[in-house]
Amino acid sequence: MKRIIFSLAIFMIIIIVGLHKIGVVFFDYNGKDEGDYDCLVLDYYKETDNKKVYKIRINNDKFLLYLNKNEKCDFEVGDYISFYGEYSRPEVQRNTGGFDYSLYLKSKKILGSFNGKNIDKKNKKNYFIYCLGKVKRYIENVYDKNLSEKNSSLIKGLILGENSNIDKEQKDIFRDASLSHVLVISGAHFSYIVLIIDFILKKYKNKRKKEDIKILLILLFINLVGISPSILRAGIMVIYNIISKKVYRQSDFLTGISLSLLIQLINNPYVIFDNGLMFSYLATIGIVLYSTKIKKYFKSTIISTTLAANLFIFPVMIYYFNTISLNFVISNLFTSFLLGPIIICGILAAILPIKPICFVLNILISILSKIAELCSKIPYSKFYVITPSIIFVLLFYSIIILNLNLNLNYNSNYKKHKKMIVILLIVLLISNANYKAMYYKLNDILQINMVDVGQGDCCLIQSSGKSILIDCGGSSGTSNYDVGYNTTLPYLLDKGIYKLNYLMFSHFDADHAEGGLAIINSIKVDNIIIGKKSTSNNLKKNIIKIAKEKKINIIEVSLGDKIKIGKVEFEIISPSNDLIAENAINNNSIVCKMIFNKFSILFTGDIEKEAEEQLLKLNYNFKSDILKVAHHGSISSSTEEFLDRVKPRIALIGVGKDNKFDHPNNIVIKRLENRNCKIYRTDDMGEIMIINPAIFFCALIFAETSYIIIVLICERSVNQ
Repeated sequence: MKRIIFSLAIFMIIIIVGLHKIGVVFFDYNGKDEGDYDCLVLDYYKETDNKKVYKIRINNDKFLLYLNKNEKCDFEVGDYISFYGEYSRPEVQRNTGGFDYSLYLKSKKILGSFNGKNIDKKNKKNYFIYCLGKVKRYIENVYDKNLSEKNSSLIKGLILGENSNIDKEQKDIFRDASLSHVLVISGAHFSYIVLIIDFILKKYKNKRKKEDIKILLILLFINLVGISPSILRAGIMVIYNIISKKVYRQSDFLTGISLSLLIQLINNPYVIFDNGLMFSYLATIGIVLYSTKIKKYFKSTIISTTLAANLFIFPVMIYYFNTISLNFVISNLFTSFLLGPIIICGILAAILPIKPICFVLNILISILSKIAELCSKIPYSKFYVITPSIIFVLLFYSIIILNLNLNLNYNSNYKKHKKMIVILLIVLLISNANYKAMYYKLNDILQINMVDVGQGDCCLIQSSGKSILIDCGGSSGTSNYDVGYNTTLPYLLDKGIYKLNYLMFSHFDADHAEGGLAIINSIKVDNIIIGKKSTSNNLKKNIIKIAKEKKINIIEVSLGDKIKIGKVEFEIISPSNDLIAENAINNNSIVCKMIFNKFSILFTGDIEKEAEEQLLKLNYNFKSDILKVAHHGSISSSTEEFLDRVKPRIALIGVGKDNKFDHPNNIVIKRLENRNCKIYRTDDMGEIMIINPAIFFCALIFAETSYIIIVLICERSVNQ
């Protein structure tokens, strides 16, 4: 029976992933996009800078409801309300390997969001959800009243799974200390909950009813803290063990974990793409299969358990987060002693909020925070790595599983398996080589990627085995999102780039340069290119300071300079020695023409009319196949005279979706269209790829499934 359930679970995973890859949609929202809606309020989700966010259910579908902070919200969790709203479809993946918000929400069975107003509370409730909400709010109020603000937010994550109020700095500290799992309820937390339930029911005589009550309490707890994949896994496995005893059957680990996964996949196929589910199941499998083997060498249960769990989550961790953390043993060793007492005190404080318990809880959480802070600062404990191939991940697990079958007595099978493992290790290393970069180097192929970094600019150029980045994006408009660490850096690592040969800053506005801090702090950069005598600000000073500390070569350029990188050449057209005083940072941007054989593209930074007028006085051939439109398509740039000199066939605009500046300006768009210029924008299309292999004729292909524009241009100039 156990093999059947295990096989069904594996079969479902393969089918779900396969169908998703070919574009099959398992469920989606097909209702009206605007109008009046009736819904049930499921939970108070979080609070942003100017919005309150609730999780709601309309019919049988779940959504997020965004309300302005000044909107009257006299309803509670469990209430039925009506509202007028506009449906917003979540964004899909916009860059190669980028974050897919739509898939993330679907993994939680949420189909999108509504911007709502005109709230009307109904005279009915869902009393089960209402009571759970009341209990949750009561516990939160107890923590808020008796603990410090920081400690209160941490214990809410530990006990209630409510981590939206934990500030970004604290999350980063726990992440860098390899303790992110502590901030959410996991199977480890659940085991303490089960121990507490067992203690409460210890004196109950009727064993069969005792098990029924235990199942009921477990289900109530799961609903109270939110039905996350890790909690469901632990809960289903515990309930499976209880039921097995009730029917006098022998429970086993393989059946329990396979059954829990199968139930979750049937309920929501997209849950297989949830990182939390992957880490929870893999860590559990690793502990069960390998902890006793590792314990033979380390003797410590805590160390062997930590190593076994991290061994199994290692390939998935680097695949999704591009990081290798070496401090996990130390951090988990210390926190393992604290986690149990904190959870027990946290539950006791919720039931009996007396000062001695809260005092002890405050101290324990403060110690936990200090351990996380110290572990996060251990030098050389965290490394960024390129995204491994899927083959690498599969081979890694194949080696681990094969190793389980080894006989340590050196019989004939051992030698046979040992040879197979050596072969697999060699294939493992080969599989993760960056073949695309090798291919480009051997064939002198040029590829340019205009990365979607929101309201900003970022272009990656690859040719002759060299990687050049022009601008990095950076200003997201919110303090909680770092474009450099969350978009630009992961993008480079997904592309297999662990070293930049050149990083060019057109100028030092935040939306072009702020992301550079993440780049130069995380991966190797050989050279930085900046404009000579370019206008200085704090961001520029900070980047230059870090570059000097890391011994990065700084190249200052101005009008007339040329930089040759393989077959790619950059001709610097601006800034000149006569700096422009008006809007100095923008107007003194680096303007350069990149030439590859007879193909050319003009990069213009954020120059405006004044800079364009100065450039037009030069005796220079501005004519280019492609124009990177200046200043995100602002009306202050792209004058008629300048466009007439450039004569672009294609225009690229890096711009944020629904940005507050209304970029690109309609007049600029009209000017480009009047010149029969094809326009590609990151706000509409996501990442834009330009590839220049000699074997293709001029063609334009829009790949909707990957949300990427691919522009194929033959080696002969399209303007020839």
